[in-house]
Amino acid sequence: MPLTWSFFVPGAGFEPALPFGKGGLSPPCLPIPPPGPALNTTPSCAARALVHCERRVYGRGMSQEVINRVTSLVNQFDARVQAAGSDSWDNQSPCADWKARDVVAHVANNLAGVTAGLTSTEASTVSADGDIAASWGQVRDGFVGTIGSADLSQTLNGPFGPMPADQLLGRIMSTDVLVHTWDLARSVGGDEQLDADAVEGAYSGMKPMDAMIRRPGVFDAKVEAPADADRQTEFLCFLGRNA
Repeated sequence: MPLTWSFFVPGAGFEPALPFGKGGLSPPCLPIPPPGPALNTTPSCAARALVHCERRVYGRGMSQEVINRVTSLVNQFDARVQAAGSDSWDNQSPCADWKARDVVAHVANNLAGVTAGLTSTEASTVSADGDIAASWGQVRDGFVGTIGSADLSQTLNGPFGPMPADQLLGRIMSTDVLVHTWDLARSVGGDEQLDADAVEGAYSGMKPMDAMIRRPGVFDAKVEAPADADRQTEFLCFLGRNA
C-alpha cells in the first residue's frame, strides 16, 4: 500500500491527496507555495509549458541548491527534536488535535514518503507513539542519505499531484519543515527562531496566494500581527499561528 501524505489536521498546512510514487508529469497545484516566486497553477497548456521550461533550467546547480536548503531545514528541525525533553512529547502543539509527537510524526512520514519515491521502495510509517525521537532519527538519516545522490528530475506524487522531485523538495517540503519547526519549538519550549532567509522566501511566495491557501483544509484564517511584529511573526500570523 503506497504511503499517502501525512494525516490531516485542519489549519496545519496540508491535506491528503495522492500517494507517493512516480507518475506522469502534470502541472502542479500548489496551495502551499515555494520559498520564492509562485508558479502559475492553472491546469492549462501555458502552465504545462511553464513546468517544462522550469525543468530545463532547473538543472544541476539549482538541484544542489534545493538539496542544501532542504537539508539545512531538516537539520534545524532535528535540532528541536534533539533538544526536546522526554516529558514534552505530549505537550499540545499549535496545530489543532496534534501533540508535539504528532508534529514530528507528520514531518517524518512526509520525508519517508519522499525517500521511498526517490528510491522506488515501499515507505514505512512512523507512529506518533513510542520513542518518537528515535523513529525520527531513522527517517532523517534515510532522507539525508538519499537526496544527495538521487535523480531529482524524476516525477513524484506529492500532496497536490505529480511534480518534479526538485520542486517537491524545494517548494512543498521546505515550507512544511520550516513551519513545523516553529510548531515543534512552541510545543516543547524550544528555540522558536527560524532561518530568516527561509522565512523571507516562504512568506514572499505565499502572500500572492493568500486567497487560495484559506480554502478548507489548508491554512487557518490570518491572525492580526502586532504593529511592531518582526518578519517571522508576520509570517506565522499570516499562516494562522498565534506567534
